[in-house]
Amino acid sequence: GNTLYITHPGGYTTVYAHLQRFRKDIFDYVRKIQYEKQQHALNIFPGKEEFKVGKGDLIAYSGSSGYSFGPHLHFEIRDAANQEPMNVLLFGFDIEDIVPPRIFSLYQYSGDAKKRLEVSGKNGSYHLEQGDTLEAEGFTGFGIEAFDYLNGAHNRCGLYSVKMEVDGELRYEWVMDRFPFSRARYVNSYIDYEEKLRNKKLVQKLFVNPNNSLKLYRYVENDGFLDFREQGTHNVSIILEDSYRNRSELNFKVLAGIVGSNPENKIPGDNPEPDQVREFNWSEDNEFTGDDLYLKIPARALYKDLQFTYTKSEAPADAFSPVHSLHNKYTPIQSWCELGIRPHDLPGELREKALIVLIDEEEGYSPSPTEWKDGMLVTRIRDFGDY
Repeated sequence: GNTLYITHPGGYTTVYAHLQRFRKDIFDYVRKIQYEKQQHALNIFPGKEEFKVGKGDLIAYSGSSGYSFGPHLHFEIRDAANQEPMNVLLFGFDIEDIVPPRIFSLYQYSGDAKKRLEVSGKNGSYHLEQGDTLEAEGFTGFGIEAFDYLNGAHNRCGLYSVKMEVDGELRYEWVMDRFPFSRARYVNSYIDYEEKLRNKKLVQKLFVNPNNSLKLYRYVENDGFLDFREQGTHNVSIILEDSYRNRSELNFKVLAGIVGSNPENKIPGDNPEPDQVREFNWSEDNEFTGDDLYLKIPARALYKDLQFTYTKSEAPADAFSPVHSLHNKYTPIQSWCELGIRPHDLPGELREKALIVLIDEEEGYSPSPTEWKDGMLVTRIRDFGDY
């Protein structure tokens, strides 16, 4: 939609988006350039002296232009040097907030298994519903389902900081001061991506995958995993703060070294037994070749090492190849991968209309731009699933 950027002398840029319209002189300036270039959508960069503005000046009217769900002002403060959005609540706006973050559940991870634990409490003090002690064996990670709220608003907001302490010692700290656009997709590694897709829950993991380049971590020991191999009892505190330093804590004990105490994976599998399994290393190029199919995954496209699974099933009535199940959609990918599929019995008159689609139960068919290469249809993908 209509968006206005102001560059400030102090090194910041402010952004105002989804505007109904600009003020008249700016509107006339934009309209003139649109007619000259005969284009509606433009990025326009006026000279430094073209439009000077000061505090209190009218610059535009808020609205709902562009991809918007209703009238509002999308406002950002960015570092002008690199255009990274900064935490706007740290700039001294007069916003009332005495509401501490709310915690809804704790997730316990051990290997590929995980367990959701209900949390109760209020006014910044939280506890596990099952009791204050849980059991663990070996290396264990935790995740938290929590949100922040402001006075007089029902919006769910993000947390400003998350800390985890074990026996009074800091093991993990994450702070949201700024967020570069170039690293936005790494959020899929920060959250429990599977839980988001399956159950629509936003779980923030308190451990870090090897290929996670977010610069939000202040301190992480042992990638955030806790060593509970030796028997003993440990006190764990998860401490959340918002931008106004309202604080919430979840405190519990861990009885460590209890054989058989690893959490069970409560999430049912959707896929049949795989036809093939391959070990993929996140830091290396990986390639899988099957009957009439290949998949090339570049180094650092995966967030961690993967036991890649492949299954082939019969072609749907409207398809000219079997369905190739590439692992599962609950495992995120950071960068583009190359997929090639050889069609079967494709009539010549349909050759130029052939394409590769991702099949999803909820979304249906999602086509990808495709080209022919050595008798195969080839495309780029950034999601595992059924093709």
